[in-house]
Amino acid sequence: MEFINSWAETARGLPLSVQPYLDRTLLKARNPLKIEYHHAEYDVLEDKSTPRNNKEETIYDYIYINEQMIQKLKRQIAAVRLCSSYVALSAFAWRARAKALKMAADQETRILLVVNTRDKFNPPLPKGYFGNAVKFISAVTLAGDMVDKPLSYAVGKVQEAIRSVTDSQLRSGIDYYEVHKTKRPMGCTMISTAWSRLAFGSTDFGWGEPIMTGPVELPVDEVIIFLAHPKEKGSLNAYAGLPTSAMRTFQKLWGEIV
Repeated sequence: MEFINSWAETARGLPLSVQPYLDRTLLKARNPLKIEYHHAEYDVLEDKSTPRNNKEETIYDYIYINEQMIQKLKRQIAAVRLCSSYVALSAFAWRARAKALKMAADQETRILLVVNTRDKFNPPLPKGYFGNAVKFISAVTLAGDMVDKPLSYAVGKVQEAIRSVTDSQLRSGIDYYEVHKTKRPMGCTMISTAWSRLAFGSTDFGWGEPIMTGPVELPVDEVIIFLAHPKEKGSLNAYAGLPTSAMRTFQKLWGEIV
């Protein structure tokens, strides 16, 4: 986001409000390499649920989530545990996706959460660091457990994954990738990311603020992106892709929050 803001300031002929920090060696692998943790985001999960002959078209759609829906979700969970809006929405989406795809009860399912790590390193990354400082962290459970148990169960899994992010865990992940250089397998996985707090809505390249912001397309079908609503403060749009029949169920489950 700092790059976008600096780009917009340059386009308007303004001085940079944040000077770029360009030394990306801050996130290089260690020497010697030291893999201290199990990085479950790279595990391959056996797909027991998707029919081999499944040729159903994938459709992409926005799901409207107003502030009342978010607060209702959080109240449902509050009796067991407190959580942020992002955690509540991510857990609900993960659970709803498993239901919509009719995953087998013994199917392992994974959520990948996109976490900003700038203040997780020790010391934190410098202000203005011009590099990719996000990390995929994962939680895995059986679809049957997640569907049969209250939403607070999925929330607990998500919170546990977020709490695991430390400097040593992040450094271990960098070293792991240096050794294996492997892509994350997407089978039985949902990726959750929130753009709702990014300042896209106030970015001005010289012709005023944008009417709406969002991705042109999803990078992979397994992603759900939570975006700030262009007109309603506190409301969101969730952008997701699913097979046609699963999308209908997915949308219905969100609608039941009201």
